[in-house]
Amino acid sequence: YAAFGQATAPITTDTRLTVGYRYTIDIRQISGNVYDVKGTITSSAGQNPSGTRKRWPKQTYKLALDHDIAANVLGYISYSRGFQSGAYNVVGGPTAAAVDPETLDSYEIGLKSDLLDHKLRVNVAGFYYQLKNYVATQYFGNTAHTVNAAATTYKGVDLDVTYAPVQNLTFGFGIDLLDPKYDSFPGSVIYIPG
Repeated sequence: YAAFGQATAPITTDTRLTVGYRYTIDIRQISGNVYDVKGTITSSAGQNPSGTRKRWPKQTYKLALDHDIAANVLGYISYSRGFQSGAYNVVGGPTAAAVDPETLDSYEIGLKSDLLDHKLRVNVAGFYYQLKNYVATQYFGNTAHTVNAAATTYKGVDLDVTYAPVQNLTFGFGIDLLDPKYDSFPGSVIYIPG
């Protein structure tokens, strides 16, 4: 379930402020049984709803300022928070613990431009992402499990260029420079194939 809204208001003739807010309630539930080789149920999920049902309320938001620097050149700066829903790790069976939602705080600054009579488009952005409860995949033997890492950060620069010199012909170029790292990942497991 979610309720959300976003509005943009002019501050000056060339500058606008955007504010957005969303309140989400995610509910996930799992049920099932674990059997031994004789077909006997060894554990069960679904009989106790509190143990097999998770409810994650989350608030997310956006704050952005954009400014027309010149004709067809827009500069912007923004902060936003988003999240990826939690889930049950079905590989671990119906009684396995749930993976908590991943939360992202995004800081971004950039330029968007449309030049040469709309034939050349150049977009560049610098960004810094902070993730909490980062959802990662770990391998235990040959089995992949989804787990939460405590915290990660990503920072980088993104450049996209498109050029359309004539109708029906477009050249494109893009590059990303990234610096991702785990800030904290207690209990992490490294799997090295033989």
